[in-house]
This record gives sequence, C-alpha cells and structure tokens, in this order.
Amino acid sequence: MSRFIFPSQTITSSKVVNVPLDVALRTIQDFPEMIRLDPLVLGFDADPRNPNVYTVNVKTELLGIPSSSRYTLKFIMVVDGFDVAWRSGFGTIFAASWRAKWVEGKTEITEKTTAKAFFLRLPFIMTNLRKSHEQLLNALASKLEGQDPTPSATDKQPNMHIITLLSALLLILGLLYAGRIRTIEAILSFSALGIACAVYFICGMSSDPYGTFHLALNRLPGDPPEGDPRTEWLNMGYWRDADVFPEACEALARKVIEAAEYQEGDNVLDVGHGSGESLILQLSYPSVPRPSSVTGITSLPAHHRRSFDRIVRLREEAPDLKCNIRLYEGDAVYRSDAKEHPLDPASEAAPYDRILALDCAYHFRTRSEFLEQSLVRLAPGGRIALADICFASLDKWTARTLIARFSPMPKENVITSEEYVRKMQIIGYRDVRLEDITDDVFPGFQTFLRSRGGLWRIFACFMGVLARNGARFVIVTGAKGE
Repeated sequence: MSRFIFPSQTITSSKVVNVPLDVALRTIQDFPEMIRLDPLVLGFDADPRNPNVYTVNVKTELLGIPSSSRYTLKFIMVVDGFDVAWRSGFGTIFAASWRAKWVEGKTEITEKTTAKAFFLRLPFIMTNLRKSHEQLLNALASKLEGQDPTPSATDKQPNMHIITLLSALLLILGLLYAGRIRTIEAILSFSALGIACAVYFICGMSSDPYGTFHLALNRLPGDPPEGDPRTEWLNMGYWRDADVFPEACEALARKVIEAAEYQEGDNVLDVGHGSGESLILQLSYPSVPRPSSVTGITSLPAHHRRSFDRIVRLREEAPDLKCNIRLYEGDAVYRSDAKEHPLDPASEAAPYDRILALDCAYHFRTRSEFLEQSLVRLAPGGRIALADICFASLDKWTARTLIARFSPMPKENVITSEEYVRKMQIIGYRDVRLEDITDDVFPGFQTFLRSRGGLWRIFACFMGVLARNGARFVIVTGAKGE
C-alpha cells in the first residue's frame, strides 16, 4: 500500500558540452561549486566533520515576502561523477546522480533524479524539478564553456509548501465529509489549516511578479492605475492615527526608528528593507536624524534592483545628500560562503550604531542567529530594534502545531513574548524592551485588506487566525553593553 501512497518517479536530462572530460569532471565533482550554480540556493554551510555533507538554504516565495527552506545534502563521489541524496518535508525523499562521459569528441553530462513523495504532491514536485534542474544544467554548461552562467528566466516554480498544504487540505476535507472530526476544537483547528492552505495557494498561483505585489497596496484612491505609486511600503502598518496603507507603514517604520534611539551621524544597518522605502525615509524624512552611513540587506533581487534605482534617483533629486549608502543582496543571516556580508563577524568594517528589522525577522532562518550576529556587529552602546511577531501563549496544540507547520515562519521563530525577551537577554543584550502594539496593527491591517476585496479578504482571514491563536505584534529593542 505504501508504494501507492508514496510512489517514486524519475526524470533524466543531459547536456553535451565542448570541453574535455577531465575538465567537466573537475567541476561537477566540486560540490561547493555545484551548489553555487543552483539559482535557488541562497547560501550553504559545509559540515566540519564530513566534507561530503552540506546544509543549503534554498529561496522560496510567499506573497512577495522572502522565505527559505534548509536541506542537508549528502554527496558520494564516484569515478565518473557523484551521487547526492536529501529529504524535504512531508516524507519526500530525493536521490540524484550526475555522470560525465566522452562522446564523439565532446563531454555528455547526464543527471538522473528520483523523487519519492505523497502521490498528490508528486506531479508538482516533478514539474518543479524539471525546471530548476534544467536551469542548473544550463548554468553548468555555460560555466564549462566560458559563458555567463547566470540562468535565463523561467516560469515561476511551484512552492512545495503550497503542495503540502493543498494535499493536507484534501485529506482534511475528506475526513470532515466522512464525519470523523467531531470536536469543536478540532473543527476550528482544521478550519485554520484550510485558510492557511488557501493563502498559500493564492500566493503560489498569483501572476504578480515576485516581490512587486505590494505596489498595488501603495496605490491611493485617485492615483492613475498605470505607473509606480508614490511609495513602495511593505509592512503591516501602525494604524493608530492612520487611515491609508502608506501612512500606516510609514508610522510603523518611524516607531522602529524611535525605539532604536536613532541619532544624527549614526552608522545604520537596515535589514529586510523591501524595495527601499525605509531607506528613503531615513535619508529624507524631516524628523528623522540623518545617518552618516546606511547599509541595506534584502534577499530579493527584484527588491535590490528597485532599491538601487530609487536611491540613485534620490541622489539626483538631493545632490547635497552626504550619507554613504551600501546595498547588499543576500540572506539576512550570515553564512560562511557569503562574501562581504554586513553581519560577517570577521568584518573589518565599522560596527553599526543601529540595526533595524522592520516586519521581517520572523521569516529569518533563524531569528536567533540573526540576533547573535547582530550583537557581534553592534558598536558598544548600539541598539537593535525590530517590529516582529511573537505569541502570547503557545500551550495549545492548535497554536503551537498549526502555526509552526503551516505559517511562513520557521518553527524556531514561533516563541512567546516572554521567551523572546529571555532569549535576547541570554544572547547578551542589555536593556531589553518589548512593547505590544497588536491592537494598533492587526485590526487596521485586516480592515485594509478586506477593503481591497477579492483574494485579499482571504489573507485578512489568515491574519485573524493568527491573532486568535495568540499572535502579538511587538516592537523589541536591546542594546549592546558599553
């Protein structure tokens, strides 16, 4: 029976390259280089105990919000290539082999991958594999032949979390139909799961370009439907005295800046800045003290490019702007293979007086690593400030399990307010403060989403599920000792 529920399927692809066999073998048996060539990999770490084991951080998409998944790859080198195996969620197992052979004066590289997965998931997995591995094979061929290894654009690939959730939803609906779920708590729990499934499905099937859906949210009544809006905010907003999305988003950004005790001439690191609106706020808003230097981190290429272009325009409009600005494209958390990462503990760059993370740290893998690395790179007396999500209580199975499994948060980031404060203190932060502003964030954001109509109403329902399960929106700050 198990082979019917979890069947296997294999795909094979090959490429002929005009290089000697030994040259091709040296490259494909260079495991770090093969990982770097994968267009979906954000970073990786080698296992210090085993040179053939690597943990990779793979980029995923969720409603324009950066997310990622981590897998452990186990390589085995063979004479004519290598084998590699890894596991992902929901009982999925992968095994791949790469081989190179000499054929008529050229080298043929063949890749064969077998996936074993839940039967409802398997067709989507194989579609995803064909696209992503075709990109990798083309990038490898380009590198070997001395061309630009940057992969060409392809159609959006399905997010595996979406497939998992849709599969679970089908089973749950079947159980509900059969009348096997009888308790109120169970029904409410699975209703929350169903809403989460719908949200993930919407995110994965959206035709909006990745990372630009928020432009529509910034467009005000009366603005022309074409062209960019005046602002490009991407956060939930602080709605106490705001009526429209851009005003609420700006208010939340200013609240984080105030919590960081921002001062004139500060050296600032802004992590997860989206398409640059928070950077522009720091460089141009009248009541914000001007920093001497601002460094921005975003993992999304689209956001990085938009931020760069917008900063260039700002400099043209304000030629007297003296601030040094550096934009870094990459994961918020430093990995050993990341070059010139702002949070590299060995960096010789000046430490930061202020580190800001506006409505993004709950996505980091992990938040704890980010906080540890930030403390190292803070100047003595410097302060970090985050607008973040934690939880009032996680005692119920409903909250702890559903949120950790079916929300876009890594399970390590699903913690209570008390755990958040204690974790920061254990890491070494002084004067840790947590301000709960939930009532000025979630209700206003949900009302705004519902006003947009259509599919945004479903996302508003998802936010309601989080809130009912104890989600709290907080401003958290901590300082480094003198």
